[in-house]
Amino acid sequence: MAKPPRLRRKPDDPLVFVLDENVATGENKSFGVVNATAGARALLLRGAFSREDLAEDYRWVPKAAQNRWILLTRDERILRVPAELDALIVSGAWGVFVTAKDLTGDQLAALLATALPKIIRLVQKYDATRALVVTVGLAGKPDVKWGNRRYPPKPVRKLSLASKTHAP
Repeated sequence: MAKPPRLRRKPDDPLVFVLDENVATGENKSFGVVNATAGARALLLRGAFSREDLAEDYRWVPKAAQNRWILLTRDERILRVPAELDALIVSGAWGVFVTAKDLTGDQLAALLATALPKIIRLVQKYDATRALVVTVGLAGKPDVKWGNRRYPPKPVRKLSLASKTHAP
């Protein structure tokens, strides 16, 4: 099954960030920070996908990519688990991974307030047909891990995005 083409965004199109629960929980102000940033809109992961899809990351990541949404998470496991990594690469998903550890909700919100304008400028110039992984550390500086001239690793195995089946 061929994936649908993703077109380059127009500069005035708001970027939709899907916030994982580890970024938008409790008293965390990250949701408000994303919505207050010019050119961005926030959705909660839990509200955007069904409970069945949320059970496994490899189910909802391709759907986020199809909608041209950007994942905002602290869950770096997606980059290490083969089925989840393959779903990210094959679908051409975009993800922003906060790598700074042990942040309070206020600290995370401040970090995102610093990093989001830079991330938005970076993403608006990006070729929308390929996977993009950006990490953000404590300094709030986005670092492109894959994208543009930095290529993601090849998928570990052929992944059927419609199901959990893997071909050798």
